[in-house]
Amino acid sequence: MNTLRKILLLLSFCILPLTTFSQSWSTSTGILRTNPTTTKVGIGTTTPESRLQVTGTDYLDAMITIERNNQGWGGVLRYLTKNTGGIPTGRSLGGLQWYGSNSSSTVTTNATAKIVATTTQNWSTTGNGTQLGFWTTPNGAIAYTTDPTMLIDHNGRVAIGKINPTYTLDVNGTINATALYVNGQPFTGGSSSQWTTAGSNINFTTGTVSIGTTTAPSSYKLAVGGKIVAEEVVVKLQTNWPDYVFEPEYKLLSLEELQAFIKQHKHLPGVPSAKEVKENGVPVGEMNAVLLKKIEELTLYTLELEARIKSLEEN
Repeated sequence: MNTLRKILLLLSFCILPLTTFSQSWSTSTGILRTNPTTTKVGIGTTTPESRLQVTGTDYLDAMITIERNNQGWGGVLRYLTKNTGGIPTGRSLGGLQWYGSNSSSTVTTNATAKIVATTTQNWSTTGNGTQLGFWTTPNGAIAYTTDPTMLIDHNGRVAIGKINPTYTLDVNGTINATALYVNGQPFTGGSSSQWTTAGSNINFTTGTVSIGTTTAPSSYKLAVGGKIVAEEVVVKLQTNWPDYVFEPEYKLLSLEELQAFIKQHKHLPGVPSAKEVKENGVPVGEMNAVLLKKIEELTLYTLELEARIKSLEEN
């Protein structure tokens, strides 16, 4: 008899928690349900402040794991927003918010950072546009910024420091990068880039640079379709400056030879013709060297004539 009483007493202790549990929870077709307006669930706490609160002493105690045990997509945290007739533009679809305690151990009233998805059009059967915003709190502030720090719009364009991106990446601020690629090719930085940097200088190492035009004559490094203004232009030739004219071995044409050349070609030897200048332009550095060469040759002709005149006077 005593043994029977003990068994009944033990069963009552086991059944009582189940009865209490069944009063708070009910199941139907595999669904665990509770009162949607009053119940809060706490894990690691007996005083939950939201519908579900997980409390722990370190990140492992407060961690929530969503696991999938077979191949394919991993576990998903799903947000679901319902509204009769669709969801209007600019409505939040859910997000993540971060709170913390300040120096006085008081939990912050406002979130210090958040990620929120919002609608960018009135949702319908033909369009459900969304964007994703990221908010952070600057040092010295107590709440996140009014506008998102970064935003990914409905076209996949990324805005940093602004909210209306026009380009795939639209930044209101300064960008620092070790390399920049354009159409898969290094524009600056990288071992094969045509552009290199040295301090505040940018150097173009190969190819040509065109300004105001899309074409550049072959063998030229810079082509400008328009006028250029500068306070000073310095041309450093890679060829010799024509001081060699005054060397003893330099062969100066006689005046007769020079006269015959001019009569035939209608320009000085070594000087481009009018047709050549019209077709190819004038290379400033080379032309200055050519003109100097002609001046030096003219000087030699003058000295030669002076010597002849002096010889005639003496005789």
